[in-house]
Amino acid sequence: VGDITGDFSSRRGHITGTDAARGNVSIVAGRVPMSEVSDYQSKLKSITGGAGSYAVELSHYEAVPPQAQQKLIADYKATRPQAKDDD
Repeated sequence: VGDITGDFSSRRGHITGTDAARGNVSIVAGRVPMSEVSDYQSKLKSITGGAGSYAVELSHYEAVPPQAQQKLIADYKATRPQAKDDD
C-alpha cells in the first residue's frame, strides 16, 4: 500500500481513503489528475506484480498548478511549427 500511495503523490494525487478487504486485498481510493494516469496500468502492474486493478471516474475539474502550466506551455511551443517570416 505504501508504494501505491507514494505513486499517487508523485502524480499530484491525494489519497482519500484506504480499506482492507478479504483475501489480503487493500483498497486505496484517491484523486489523481487524468493527465497523470495514462500509463497507470503498467505502473500498477509493476508495483503489485500483476495483481492490482483500478477504476477511473471523472470527479471534477480543477485549475492546473502554475508549474504544470509552464511545462504544458513549453511542451506546446516545442511541438508547434515555427512561424515563417514573410520578408
